[in-house]
Amino acid sequence: MRTLTLSLVSLAMAGTAGAGIQSNGVQNNGIQNNGIQNNGIQNNGIQNNGIQNNGIQNNGVGTSGVAYSGITIDGTQMSYIGQSTSVFPYSCSHREDAAGAALNNCSACSMTVANADSYCKIYSWDSICVSEAHSMCTLGAGTVMTASFTDGSTARMRIDSVTQGASSYFNGSVYMNMSDVYYNNVSWVLDHAPNIAGARLLGGSNSCTNQVCNLGTASYYKDPYCCTTYWDSICVNEANNECGAPTGTTAPSSTTGMSVCGMTGTGDAATPVQAIFLAGQWDQHWGAAGNGSKSPSTTGFTIACRGIGAYAKCVDQGYKPWVSTAQDDLHQTCVRMVRADYCGDGNSFTQNGHQIDVDDYFERQGLGTIQMYTSAFNYEASWYKGGARFIDHYRVAYQPSAYDGTPVNQYIGSRSAYCNITDPWAGPGNTTPNGTTILITDKAQ
Repeated sequence: MRTLTLSLVSLAMAGTAGAGIQSNGVQNNGIQNNGIQNNGIQNNGIQNNGIQNNGIQNNGVGTSGVAYSGITIDGTQMSYIGQSTSVFPYSCSHREDAAGAALNNCSACSMTVANADSYCKIYSWDSICVSEAHSMCTLGAGTVMTASFTDGSTARMRIDSVTQGASSYFNGSVYMNMSDVYYNNVSWVLDHAPNIAGARLLGGSNSCTNQVCNLGTASYYKDPYCCTTYWDSICVNEANNECGAPTGTTAPSSTTGMSVCGMTGTGDAATPVQAIFLAGQWDQHWGAAGNGSKSPSTTGFTIACRGIGAYAKCVDQGYKPWVSTAQDDLHQTCVRMVRADYCGDGNSFTQNGHQIDVDDYFERQGLGTIQMYTSAFNYEASWYKGGARFIDHYRVAYQPSAYDGTPVNQYIGSRSAYCNITDPWAGPGNTTPNGTTILITDKAQ
């Protein structure tokens, strides 16, 4: 028979997940993992950066000791037209939400449409095919997905609502059309109420399960068994005793799920943090060449939480990876830059709230502007999707690594085999050093 233990158990987090909320240029305190708290503030083109590694943040709390390394879903839901994930890595000659040549089963969405309308596969992908793609392929409100975690466990998520981006959106530097970006409110789905015995419940699925499994603060009752193994009669008793209005948690009879990305604000003013679905998944390791890179996927995608981490921050800056290969490169470059991942090995050397001012090579080459400098900060570095190529100065002097505490100068010096930082004075005006295109530069205080 299982007995209850009151001993403290440390949650092992796989990497450093960042948290914070963007709200009118003010950070509303959110969540803190491993003592590192990160925010996302955009103000007049200056991006406040933070350390963010995982593509999804579960209310700032690891679930059963597992940090998320990208969400995968059933292979039956793959294309996500209008959800910013339909173009890579499929072989279609154009997006399914744009008219063009016939699409012959080059993606899951094109197959779905063709099964209902063979004209789209044989003759042309006309406006009717586009309309059918929108209605048949979009992940919309009410869609339930299955999340797979790094320990092999699963949980369900539901899209509660979807909001289309504005046609005129100020990204801090210029006005952009963001109508091809869809912002989702996503919540966890409980298999049963906490006052009913049954399968284990995800620790962060609502505030009652969080309290029973003590995934919030040390003052909560602690019984991780309920969230890792089985929700038995002891868990039911704990839910009945610990949850409800006096403790500020949902009632034990509630199956209302928490927002997957957490909340901004408190009390009646609290609102869910929106999520952006991005095709592909990012590596969660650090310390070796290429760690932290993005990999394409036909069956998985990443949930990026707005204002919390680099993936969503970079979309809100205007770098939309589904638009083109060049834009995908820009987005990956932006992720490295926001994290101050100088060596391109998944390690971060930035601080909570440290401001950076961004400029990209489109503006410098007269090809249009996504981001351009708006401050008098000093040039910091030039970046490509493999990390930094030129560095004039480190964003924060002697900043310790987010993972092992090594100061930035020592860390880079010990990894000269792959951390190839070249002539720092050539960076601001040079877009093609050593055959590598520098996509973005940034300034920092």
